[in-house]
Amino acid sequence: MADGSLAYIGNNFGNYEKQIPDKHFVHIKGKKYGPYEFISMADYTSGKYIVTDNKNNFAFITSQLVNPKDYIYKYKVITNKWESKDNDIVDIARIINGKVIYICGESIDRQNYKYKYSLFIDNKPAAEGYDNIMDPFYDKAANTLSFIGCRDNSFYLLEFGM
Repeated sequence: MADGSLAYIGNNFGNYEKQIPDKHFVHIKGKKYGPYEFISMADYTSGKYIVTDNKNNFAFITSQLVNPKDYIYKYKVITNKWESKDNDIVDIARIINGKVIYICGESIDRQNYKYKYSLFIDNKPAAEGYDNIMDPFYDKAANTLSFIGCRDNSFYLLEFGM
């Protein structure tokens, strides 16, 4: 964290044969969050499971197995200010200017792994209903977040002031 405090993930392993799930905990600034069944990587570009900023804001992604037969999980973004609704997938979470941005999807065809994706800024929808959202990029000089979205066989470059 910006103030030098630690943020880390701890695991208590279960027993698969006895159907006892693992329990994962997130520890931030001496506070313990959880238990969660799984903690997902929040930002694949940096390899971070817990994303933070210089104002001690944080975010991480949890998941819970809701259908063991079909291995269906629900994902949620947890921050120091709010929790998102359950989503079928959360692709990435980052913090920009104190605002948590994340890309999530709702399943429209489980057999073919098709989703409708949305971009949320501080847990409010900013762009919804895309077949894919790619390459979120923050331009610090322009203070804009841009990404490529596709839907209806077309590509779009979207920009948001941050």
